[in-house]
Amino acid sequence: MRGDLTIKKETYKRVQQNPSLRFLKENQRNNVRRHFVEVTQDIIDTQGIKGASIRQIAKQTGYNSALIYNYFGCLDSLISLALMKNFREYLTALSEQIKEDGQHKKNFYTIWEYFFDTCFASPQIFYYLFFKYRREPLCDIVKKYYDLFPEEVKLHSSVVKRMLKGRDIYERNMNILRPVAKCGDIPSERLEIVNDIIVSYFKVLLETKCELEETADDNTLRNKLFEVIDFVLEG
Repeated sequence: MRGDLTIKKETYKRVQQNPSLRFLKENQRNNVRRHFVEVTQDIIDTQGIKGASIRQIAKQTGYNSALIYNYFGCLDSLISLALMKNFREYLTALSEQIKEDGQHKKNFYTIWEYFFDTCFASPQIFYYLFFKYRREPLCDIVKKYYDLFPEEVKLHSSVVKRMLKGRDIYERNMNILRPVAKCGDIPSERLEIVNDIIVSYFKVLLETKCELEETADDNTLRNKLFEVIDFVLEG
């Protein structure tokens, strides 16, 4: 037992003293993290968020469940990273539609149109990601995800990247609302209340969708949201 401990200490010293070994070890850990995220994504796709239990994830990854806590801190953190798959698909499609031509108001509407359609296609997932999960800011989840999957961030436009810096959905929306205000479409003194109204009303509509599920009329809810956006931007 004591000999095994000595070997572990010597291995730890070699890793700490050799930068290439440290990089290799961190790279291996990131590969394991990526595997956990991808497996959790598959479970959520087939069984929903409730199916993503520690036992099920450990079984399908082939790793001890203790690694979830070692690498992610808790199950909720792992689930939030896995849910970024749905958000990623939305961001990639959105980046193809956003124009870098200074038409900030048009971009604002385009972002909300795509955001509504994406969220209401998977309401439980996006309600969890934007309104239920509170352990860490949304921007930190985004950063962790793209640290694990750096190849994906290259697909996004500068407008989308700026939007992603928001700590939560309120700050995220503010980041795309400010350019609209600078063009004179919103008085600066109304900016914060306009932002709060839009996001808060969207939350109410998403809660309605989660409660009613298939019986909810998405077109009616969509029209309600854009009636409010039109009112606060034009009023």
